[in-house]
Amino acid sequence: MGEPVVVRVKVLVPTWFTKPVYFDEVEALNVISVSVDKSSYPTSERVGASTWSGVIKEYTLIPMTGGNYQLDLPTLTLHYLGSDQKKLTLQVTPDPVSFNAVVPAAAASLKPLIIAQDLTLSQEMNIDQPVVVGQSFNRQVTATITGTSALFVPPLLQQANSYSLQSYLQSPQVSDRYDSAKGQVSGTRVDTQELVVADAGQVVLPDIAIRYYDLSSATVRTVSVKGQSFVVVASPSRFAWLWPLLVALVGLLALLGIAWLLWPKWQLYRRSEPVKFRQLLSLSHTPSRVLLTELEHWRCFWRSAYQSSPEARNEYRDVVLEVEAAIYLAQPVGTHLDRRLRQHRKMLQQILANRQQRLMPLNP
Repeated sequence: MGEPVVVRVKVLVPTWFTKPVYFDEVEALNVISVSVDKSSYPTSERVGASTWSGVIKEYTLIPMTGGNYQLDLPTLTLHYLGSDQKKLTLQVTPDPVSFNAVVPAAAASLKPLIIAQDLTLSQEMNIDQPVVVGQSFNRQVTATITGTSALFVPPLLQQANSYSLQSYLQSPQVSDRYDSAKGQVSGTRVDTQELVVADAGQVVLPDIAIRYYDLSSATVRTVSVKGQSFVVVASPSRFAWLWPLLVALVGLLALLGIAWLLWPKWQLYRRSEPVKFRQLLSLSHTPSRVLLTELEHWRCFWRSAYQSSPEARNEYRDVVLEVEAAIYLAQPVGTHLDRRLRQHRKMLQQILANRQQRLMPLNP
């Protein structure tokens, strides 16, 4: 459990593909799918007296809990040339894949459960001495894990508010990477906390420790970073810090109030069709899997237009095939792709406008 499982899907045809094969991602409960660069690549194989061409797709998966897993692989649509030089289309569904994830007995008591080849903690914290009231500093803790995903690493810093210290946690930064040469997943989690000294006295920052099961030694290990304690002294003028602190608090409350009022509108704006379309245009200059994903998200805004227009559906399919050819077959995409997307959007707008005119009631 926690170790990566690589599932390889090989597709072969007796001639060659006329269109690239599109592989959907694999999704399953309690399974992490690691994004890997160049997860599909061409291949060929001797079958009888002929050489068949094909493609191999690799899915890198990590089970999060112990147990038996059965993964349903997505259906593939194959476009290839038949022996009579006619273009053929075939849909095939690979057989489900089963595997078993086992939790070592020594790791059963770990909460959270972390099984890895290695785990290290490091810390950055610069505090100017002497520490005076009103001073602020950051505490940053980084966990580096090898052999599994950084998603298994729990939060490293906790909210620590007291009469003498206020803390503000920033969003953690979690990233994974896959070494195809070693077949190994590794990742990092970075937690940052801003600490503001509010009053004079003794301040203690706690130690941080994580227990994990070490696969190389088959034992439970503990890694940690030391905390720190220091004395906060009052500023030369005891109440000199009070006014800027009050101003800052009032300003913060005002900003929070404004943000609270504007946040729903901002979220709606970010999810709106014009914003998604601008993002799509910016990605169109360099075709990638991200562009395919954003195309599918943008397509949802025009569901009714596509349902009523076969021409629009065919145009969208041609755009997707052009992008897929650029990604998987290294075919060049002309600079006209962004212009083509704009024209396609105008077509969809016109379809909806015509539809609305047909549905307008007549005046009595």
